[in-house]
Amino acid sequence: MRLHHTTLFAAALATACASGGARSTFDFQPESGPLRYVLTAEDVNIVETPMGTQETSSTSEVTILLETGQSTGNGVAVTATFESIEGSSSEQGSFSGAGLVDIPYTGTILSDGIIEIVDGPETPSALKQFFDPRGMLREFIVPLPPTDGAESWPVRRETTWDQVIEMTSITAGTAAIAGDTTWNGVAAKIIVLEATIELSGSGMPEGSPAELEFAAAGPATLRYVWDAARGVMLGATSEAEMSGEVTVVGMGMTVPIVFMGTGTIELQR
Repeated sequence: MRLHHTTLFAAALATACASGGARSTFDFQPESGPLRYVLTAEDVNIVETPMGTQETSSTSEVTILLETGQSTGNGVAVTATFESIEGSSSEQGSFSGAGLVDIPYTGTILSDGIIEIVDGPETPSALKQFFDPRGMLREFIVPLPPTDGAESWPVRRETTWDQVIEMTSITAGTAAIAGDTTWNGVAAKIIVLEATIELSGSGMPEGSPAELEFAAAGPATLRYVWDAARGVMLGATSEAEMSGEVTVVGMGMTVPIVFMGTGTIELQR
């Protein structure tokens, strides 16, 4: 998970146990009402071209209503609905995801926190330049430990981002219980994921003279706040910095790129 930096990177380049048993501290739990999460991201991309350094920046804010249901065979049923999708890029201007607002996505929160969406609206072609809702939903929930007694555990998440530049992101590292905290008066656990993120992909964004191919990698730190009593994620922060190369296919030109991003998630209710 990287909150939703992968989306902006592309734009810049162009459950309960059985009855009677004790519930795990790290199970997602059904809620009586929807959970409203606000996600924000700020990103900077620096490309060293033959004509000089080009720097672009992006910001976005997304509000998601998440409704969790009963346990299924491999996780917890979930419905996600976007209340708002807004953002801007220094190179491409502002964007809005109005075509995806108030239309539910349905799927499952798997035991490791990945959300697998099985049904939902198609992303309008104009919005694909900036945003992939399915990719975002897949990655934004906390990676939970496999057992209550685990102090640390391996994490690997692979996601394909369906945008103008189609990308694959691989997040691999180690998550650990980092202590206790209080979040808006609620006792909670802190989970920290130290990982390496690898991005690769290709595509032809609007205005590009040819197809682009790229690969980048670098460290990321993600911190999550988990309400063990309710079985919900309360918030998260992320920091990532990746470097790599972009190749202009057929033109014999490869240039270095650096990506830096921060993000937050906060439960509003």
